[in-house]
Amino acid sequence: MADSERRLAIGFHRKPDGSRWIYADLLQWKPQDRYPRLIPTLEDIARLLDAIGICEEEKYPPPKQKGRRFFADFVEACALGGRPYAEIVSRFSIKARTATVTAPDVKRIERELTEGDIPW
Repeated sequence: MADSERRLAIGFHRKPDGSRWIYADLLQWKPQDRYPRLIPTLEDIARLLDAIGICEEEKYPPPKQKGRRFFADFVEACALGGRPYAEIVSRFSIKARTATVTAPDVKRIERELTEGDIPW
């Protein structure tokens, strides 16, 4: 099982109109009797992709490196599907890394996240 599969269970949530939305269950964090579930909107996904793009620009700044363009090419290869993940990361020379799901030791408060919540 891949490291990602130990952290996230990704599935489909059937909407009342019969179409599907994806969901991600955070498997390494189970505060009570259920895993936390995220059903992202396209806006959520766009915000995540933009944040990763910002990080790529900082780590690999153009014009010497591809920065955000490298990440966009990677996302396009993943989105078009049909290839195993191992083949895609090999093509892009991406090294495997371990990641974890963490939760802050603070009380969870239901509220809208704002730009000020992201420490950059």
